Amino acid sequence: MIEFGLDGCEKNSKDFSEYGNHLSKDSVIASWDQAAALYAGSALIAPEGKSAPTTTGNLYYHLVHELAEEFGAMEVDPNTNQSVSIINRKVMENFKAGKSALERSDCDGEVRTSYYKITHHMKAPWIQGILKSTFEFSNYHYDTVEDRETQ
Repeated sequence: MIEFGLDGCEKNSKDFSEYGNHLSKDSVIASWDQAAALYAGSALIAPEGKSAPTTTGNLYYHLVHELAEEFGAMEVDPNTNQSVSIINRKVMENFKAGKSALERSDCDGEVRTSYYKITHHMKAPWIQGILKSTFEFSNYHYDTVEDRETQ
């Protein structure tokens, strides 16, 4: 979806009106918004009656938050005084910056930079997930010769 937004931004600078509106600026921005929504899910929506976003979810935002807690990659949000994942903050900032650049048709500048920053920042949770899985699987106890002899 982000790549569609990036490619669509470049194509939108040309006149594609005869091909319909599938490459219009609105659809390009909508694609970028869909990518941000897929990343965040409902994690950023505050439940009714609460001022802070929910701490549950199954999409990337929540998974990155859980890994950040386990690896100590958290910071305090000055607005809410709650711990937030450094990666989530940076990724969401880049989604916002990219959308703003799409609205200005700054295809080769901030949109491309935001795209690369988002994919770059996502490498940290991927590596954290691999390290966590490797650690969990390394603690698996195999039957050893000594274990079989004592049985």
